[in-house]
Amino acid sequence: NWILRGQFIFWLLAYLASTWNAIQNYQEKAQTVSNAPGIFVTSITLYTVIFALFALITFVPKLGYRPRIFLMLGAYYFLSLALFSLSALSGDARIFLFAFVVLAAVFLDTPWNILSLAAALLAFAVMGWLNVSGILHIAAEFQYNATDPSAWISGWVVFTALSISISLGITLLLRSLRQSLEKADTALQNEQRAAASLRLLSNINQLIVREHDPNLLFEKTCQFIFEHGYESVWIALLQPDGVSLAPICAGGNPPPMPDCALQAIHARARISAPPHLAIPILRPSRDFGVLVIGAPASFTEPEILLFQELAADLAYALENIETENQRHVIAESAAPLLTARDETEFWSAALQSVRAVLRADRAAIYVYEYGADRLTCPYATGLSQEYIDEINRRFREVPGARLFRDPQPVPVDDTESNPLAAPLRPLLLREGIRSYCVFPLFSSQKLLGAFVSYRNAVIPFSQSDLESGQTLAHLVAAS
Repeated sequence: NWILRGQFIFWLLAYLASTWNAIQNYQEKAQTVSNAPGIFVTSITLYTVIFALFALITFVPKLGYRPRIFLMLGAYYFLSLALFSLSALSGDARIFLFAFVVLAAVFLDTPWNILSLAAALLAFAVMGWLNVSGILHIAAEFQYNATDPSAWISGWVVFTALSISISLGITLLLRSLRQSLEKADTALQNEQRAAASLRLLSNINQLIVREHDPNLLFEKTCQFIFEHGYESVWIALLQPDGVSLAPICAGGNPPPMPDCALQAIHARARISAPPHLAIPILRPSRDFGVLVIGAPASFTEPEILLFQELAADLAYALENIETENQRHVIAESAAPLLTARDETEFWSAALQSVRAVLRADRAAIYVYEYGADRLTCPYATGLSQEYIDEINRRFREVPGARLFRDPQPVPVDDTESNPLAAPLRPLLLREGIRSYCVFPLFSSQKLLGAFVSYRNAVIPFSQSDLESGQTLAHLVAAS
């Protein structure tokens, strides 16, 4: 727009000067030149049409970019042809044709700028041929070199060299400028996305400090991510079967959760499946779930690292929330244990505490009788009598036998692959037990027995689980 307005000022001055010059020439040559009226009318008409065309493309932007550019270039092109027809090499035709080449190189992309250059060279050659062959007849005062082939050839060669040089130079310069601007724009967008991601991480970290409800934590996290310009977001938790995922919350209006979510949690690694990025939410000893983000553009490496940090923060927050919940459950379990009126009520309360604190599907209390050197299971829930009898009979072969040497919890995270479970593996798998942990019960430095927390899915016992189980074991033994 500014280029067109700047040109319009010069075109206005040129129009006024050309009109005045045409009037002066007509007055001077009206008596001597036979076709003076025709030249005058043609000149005034040409100047007026060109000026009106420039006024149109300058002050009517609704025409659009390309129509205005082609009209402007067309005005220069046909004006140069008209001037070639009126004055051959004696007028300003070459200047306007050269301006056409320069402006085409500035405003048009390849191949249009090359086609414009070819059209200018062709126009110069054709107008030379028309003048040399005598097809065009011009006024006598403009006939200097008009029919001289060598003048047209040398003029065409010089014009070609200048036009090609200026066209290539402008094209390369603009291409370099465009690449620089694109790189700068890309860098700016990356910086803006990185800054937005850092703000997102800061907001969610503040949320983690304040929020102790996992569902609200997930819901607000999805909301924050969606509001930062991402198309979709899911948070899904691993189910007790250790295989499937259950979406807890989603941001925006996302489609069904992509397959990369399951791949990420099973591989315990990020999975990029454009336009989605899946990052597992996990701790060294526990898989919680997965965070999936959808974006309109590909994820940059800083974004990926930031979302990995976000997933790690969520896992840490979940672990802390679970630990706090376990402590709360242990505190609530103390009263029933301490106020139990008989042994049956006591052990029933103990089993309920084991299942609540350790998220156990089944639980059992085993008592060791020193005099008889035997193991009994007076209280259990969810276990078959066949399994209990077999454990009592082979108690020296089970992983829990290590308690006689080292009174520390004995976790078996996967009964199908853990070597500790090898002697009892068929029995355990037949019973449907996939993970369990044995916690010793001590009183006055004497092993009283143990309680066992069983899980039907492969869910490893975290450090928090082991610490909470030991605390519960001390509470049960003291009670």
